[in-house]
Amino acid sequence: MRFRSAAKINLTLDILGRRDDGYHLLRSVVHTVGLWDELAFRFGAPWGIACNKSELQSDDNLCLRAARLYLTATGRAIKDHPLHITLDKTIPAGAGLGGGSGNAAATLCAMQTRFQDKINLEKLALQLGADVPLFLRGGCVLMEGIGEKLTPLAPLDGWLLLAKPAEFGRTCEIFAVWDETPISSNATEAMLRALGQNDLRAIAQFLGNDLRGAAQRCRIPVEFLETQMRRAGAVGASMTGSGSAVFGIFADEAAARRALGELQAQAENLSVFVAPFCARGLESVGDNLS
Repeated sequence: MRFRSAAKINLTLDILGRRDDGYHLLRSVVHTVGLWDELAFRFGAPWGIACNKSELQSDDNLCLRAARLYLTATGRAIKDHPLHITLDKTIPAGAGLGGGSGNAAATLCAMQTRFQDKINLEKLALQLGADVPLFLRGGCVLMEGIGEKLTPLAPLDGWLLLAKPAEFGRTCEIFAVWDETPISSNATEAMLRALGQNDLRAIAQFLGNDLRGAAQRCRIPVEFLETQMRRAGAVGASMTGSGSAVFGIFADEAAARRALGELQAQAENLSVFVAPFCARGLESVGDNLS
């Protein structure tokens, strides 16, 4: 059984406060992006994961945790249902692009496809991470709370240039820096109004991320990358998640690919990708349930 999972970007990210348990309350417009990881599932094979990124070949990998969580939630003995996963990673880690969350969502879908249980996958997904339920829906979504409240919005057409610098900070560190000077831009309300116009230029005016300043203080070159993307023709640019990836919005693929070449000439040690907005978070790419 094979699935692929998309990336995501945060068009806005407002932090509204912090709960007593340490989780931050968010309001964010999130959109899935057609940059894909691919996963193959072999049921009955010994437990484990093989990955083209060796650092992810761990028994604690989020995919294996998702599989075990599913089995436990459906009353199955983990030892009786081994699974081997092959994960081909394209989405970079430490980027705010949600690669690991999408992989976990794909694993939950594979488990449900295999066992055909009637179970609320979104509630299960939230136990794995705030972004995981998003990928079960895909497209454009208003995310609120700690990720548990999702409201579908009309998906966008357009292209993105994604750039991940070598520098990155851990999510908990970026949030801790924000906690020192907790200011919210409340960009989401204006973005919701702009989305109704279905105009990329209007939408690009209201990009916002409350963690941008914290990422800058952690030496992630957010402002530099945003500036370079705008100079290369992006109608707008912003950081996604807690970083370190920055995205620029373009009306068409050709413009995004021209900008990719210009950005690579201006900066070193970048992972860069061109991808479209995507209406799906997951795709099945072939099943063999025998």
